[in-house]
Amino acid sequence: GGPAFFGLFDKFGPLNSDSNEGTFTAGGGARFWVSPRVYVGAEARVGWELHTRLAGTVGIQLGR
Repeated sequence: GGPAFFGLFDKFGPLNSDSNEGTFTAGGGARFWVSPRVYVGAEARVGWELHTRLAGTVGIQLGR
């Protein structure tokens, strides 16, 4: 976790909108090896304006 900066730019037809703000997030995650070359992981984060994020990942180790 820690400080971050979010930037957003939206375009809808001829209309444009942008927003920038500082924020702070905290969270944690874990990674588990399911074979000698493949892992799966998950992460959960909670942020300043009560936004939440859940993420999952699958990774492959290409070389050793």
